[in-house]
Amino acid sequence: MIDKMSVAEFQEMFMPLRSHLYAVAYGILGSSDDALDAVQDLYVKLWQMRDKVDFHAVNVKAYSAVMIRNACYDRFRRSRLSYDSVPSEAHNQLMSDEDVGRATEAKDMALIVKRLLTALPDRQREVMELRAIDGLELKEIAECLGMTEVNVRVLLSRARRSLRDQIENIISYERKSK
Repeated sequence: MIDKMSVAEFQEMFMPLRSHLYAVAYGILGSSDDALDAVQDLYVKLWQMRDKVDFHAVNVKAYSAVMIRNACYDRFRRSRLSYDSVPSEAHNQLMSDEDVGRATEAKDMALIVKRLLTALPDRQREVMELRAIDGLELKEIAECLGMTEVNVRVLLSRARRSLRDQIENIISYERKSK
């Protein structure tokens, strides 16, 4: 049986992760209010889980990062928000043509990278997201996914190589078609 965690233990264990969890949530949701809500919801969920999970036996930073990422993706799907949206007309009117072009180009590249990420094999995608989006260290990723650091390095290297090659192909194709 797992001992119930006290409020002080909970605060000591999870409150230092607040800024990291917020950064992960904000990176996915793109809204400060939504990110704060997601972190707050996660804290409630973690508190409710305190007698079911032995948080002393897991890497809480990795565990929390995976939970916030999944919660944000669920939130994102529920609200049917889309990363595909372009800047509003009012926003476009305030920006110069050059700024709009650069912003659109950056948004297009971000969409391409996100689509390429989803096309990666599951383990490569998981490792890449935990490293690049959640900011976890290799050791934390290994613990979270139950593999060795060497395996994490190999998967991360393969994922990066695959993304780089595909992006280079896209850029090369775009240059040829202009």
